[in-house]
Amino acid sequence: MYQHTLVIALLLGTSAAQAAAVVAVDTPQNTVKRINANYNSLRSDCKEPAGAPRGYYYCSGVSVRMVDDGPFNPWDYSPYALKTGATSFSWIRADLSTNRLIRPAGFILRTPEDARQLKAPVMETGFMCIYSFDGFTGPERLAHGCGAYNAALPANHQARSATSPENLNNTLAYGSCDSAGIDTADQWRKNYRYVRNDLNRIQVTQCSWNVEQPSDWAAMIDVHQNPRTVTRNLLGREVPAADSFARKELTNEMLLRNAGQASDGSARLPFIDAFAWDPNST
Repeated sequence: MYQHTLVIALLLGTSAAQAAAVVAVDTPQNTVKRINANYNSLRSDCKEPAGAPRGYYYCSGVSVRMVDDGPFNPWDYSPYALKTGATSFSWIRADLSTNRLIRPAGFILRTPEDARQLKAPVMETGFMCIYSFDGFTGPERLAHGCGAYNAALPANHQARSATSPENLNNTLAYGSCDSAGIDTADQWRKNYRYVRNDLNRIQVTQCSWNVEQPSDWAAMIDVHQNPRTVTRNLLGREVPAADSFARKELTNEMLLRNAGQASDGSARLPFIDAFAWDPNST
């Protein structure tokens, strides 16, 4: 898992008070091996024990929350996350060309499938949506960061069961791509094709994918790897453009609903697999 840029630090370095809230479930060596195996696993068939389908995050890839340095714990909710009601993560896997992390340090969530196999606490709910690129998420996007930027929620926003698989997270998962009738990567590229100016960059204009739809995950990966953004010149011709955010080496963005209203974020501690930092950062 980008072993030349990413260093994994395990929970052995936490304080006694913090460690009391964490369930020790694996050795450091096994944890690193398992995280790397998940990164290299290209599974698309994640399922709950009862057989209900889940998004790719449930059994493969690496869900990581990266933060800046400061006088806070990495699992604390930021002031912006508290306003939004959700926290931003990145999801990385071998079929994505992501080669840098958005912040210098943070933590990795244990996949629900791994947690169950390790008899550790399983995080079954809280997952909401994922963007192909950084979504500039905040209170400007309703539905806890998953709605369209600076726009009201559509009338069909509440019809989540029609677009989400019937699983334990069904009532939370929502993608604005569904509300816009965008179900495939080609439809996404048709709707988010042009780069006009800074206010129309992909970061702001893109829709979010439903975190529980396996087909949306496949589309998210396709879009991330092949955004195909263009601009129009004065003659009306389409010219290849380089959107500053629609770049396959950059991260995507996945939103998780905050667990409770406390700003310390301690409800996440039982689900943390490891801490991570980028040695190339400052």
